Amino acid sequence: MTIQARFNGASNYNASLVIASYTGRRVGPDYDSPSLQDIAVQLGRICRYAGAGTKFWSVLLHSMVVADLLPNNLKIYGLLHDSTEAVVGDIPRGFKPEVVSAVEDYMFDKILLSFDVRLPKDYEHKIIKQADNDALYGEVWTVGTAALQQYYPQRHKEAETLVLKYAKEFPPETTIHPDGIAVVEFVSRFRDYLDLNKEN
Repeated sequence: MTIQARFNGASNYNASLVIASYTGRRVGPDYDSPSLQDIAVQLGRICRYAGAGTKFWSVLLHSMVVADLLPNNLKIYGLLHDSTEAVVGDIPRGFKPEVVSAVEDYMFDKILLSFDVRLPKDYEHKIIKQADNDALYGEVWTVGTAALQQYYPQRHKEAETLVLKYAKEFPPETTIHPDGIAVVEFVSRFRDYLDLNKEN
């Protein structure tokens, strides 16, 4: 099934799905895509695990870890893999309804195309998803709770090292403030990774 067909078939789909983004765009499946600034600022303000970690850990920093775990030609996808959460928010695994997953799939392609980034191939999706999982394992054992560690006993030392590094380098105020250094870093990396993606 294509993403468009899945999206159109979602039982709760409503063509009026739209939000006002940080920069004032009307964003949604039938509207615009978020700008790079929208994505960076809004992801920086969203806390992973519904806020149930031992520290504030933003989706923005999670995305940087995922990008770090990927080869150069896929880093742009790691950085943007949760860009749709700038539209729908972060809903923890197990709680995400089908319609939200459908909107995310559709909006992810829309966001990539808005930046002139080719859509990843199926095998690349698997590599990106593995990096996403590895980042989660690193987070669970650094900024996660004991309950999460019981649920996700896997370890990923490289991801743990990255999480600890970014937690120290980018405290919460640097991801929450629109001009924070974490937000600026995200935008800078996007430009670098976009060039790497176009080279391959």
